[in-house]
Amino acid sequence: MQHPSASPSAFILITAASSLVWHVLVKRYGLAIIGAALTAVLVFRVVSYLVLGYLDPYFLAAMVTSSIPAFAIAAVIGLPFRIVRARNPRG
Repeated sequence: MQHPSASPSAFILITAASSLVWHVLVKRYGLAIIGAALTAVLVFRVVSYLVLGYLDPYFLAAMVTSSIPAFAIAAVIGLPFRIVRARNPRG
């Protein structure tokens, strides 16, 4: 994560991947959003720790702050899953 745009790009990719996995595996929209966002934030913090070599002193604030866009990304990615499942009664 040397390049300034690498961190946001990595966060978006991690969140998108987490959202796809959660929305495929969990049929309940809200639960999938919560799981995807929490998983994405935790994975991103672990990746950040591995890259930096130390735990960011403000990691709790960073987790709270990054959870907001993680929830938004998970909600947007989950919309097609929700629409398809609403049309198909068997999910």
